[in-house]
Amino acid sequence: VKNSLAEPGNKKEVVTFPLCTVFTLKFPHKTTGSVARFIDTMKDALPDYFRRFSTLGGQDNIDVSYKICHLMANSISERTVIAVFQKR
Repeated sequence: VKNSLAEPGNKKEVVTFPLCTVFTLKFPHKTTGSVARFIDTMKDALPDYFRRFSTLGGQDNIDVSYKICHLMANSISERTVIAVFQKR
C-alpha cells in the first residue's frame, strides 16, 4: 500500500493520525468456552496486527490503544474492537 494517493497538484494521505477504527470479530461457535478461547487468541494476535496496520501511514512512532467490547447489538459470538492510533 502506498503512503499517499498521487494526483496532479494534490497529495492525499491514505492514513492520518490520530485514527480510530472499529471492527467486529465474528467467532465460529457460540459456546462460552469457545468464545473465551477465541478472545484469548485475539488478545495475542491483535497487538502485532495493529503494529503492522499502523505502518500504513509511513510512521514508526505510533501508539495503539484498543478495547474488545461485547455490545448489546452483537450476537453472543461477536465482539467489537475499538482501536485508537496516535503519534507519540
